[in-house]
Amino acid sequence: MYHLAVYSKKRNAEYVDLVLRGEVKIDIKWMYNKVAPYQKLHKGDVIFLKESSGPVVGKVEVEDFEYIDVIHPDQIRDIMKEHFDEMGFEDEDQLNRYAKKKAVKRYGTLIRFTKPVKLKHPVKIQKLDRRVWIADYQLPIDLKIL
Repeated sequence: MYHLAVYSKKRNAEYVDLVLRGEVKIDIKWMYNKVAPYQKLHKGDVIFLKESSGPVVGKVEVEDFEYIDVIHPDQIRDIMKEHFDEMGFEDEDQLNRYAKKKAVKRYGTLIRFTKPVKLKHPVKIQKLDRRVWIADYQLPIDLKIL
């Protein structure tokens, strides 16, 4: 299955580049409701990476994943701290700020990436909604030939 993940530059302007260089190996998508990617991933799925208002710049494969039901807000920080080195945080202050923003979330999907590939030619796609994750993404022709 293919997925499209859209990343904001607010957390880290170079986040997608860090993923594509293999420096970020884990991402956690936190959500208030059970929306994708929660309960939508399979090992071997391909995730196309796009920055907000930008083109698709690369892809990764899902090596492993875990669904999280948040019992207490501190759990969010604890999980991110456990995976600090693999998540691309610059320092603990950045982690704490990010965890504070996510403290109201009730569900999470921890995704372990493998096989990062940066596209030689980024692909512009037409995406008009505000979703940051599209599961079972129907590839445009430009991405099908990759």
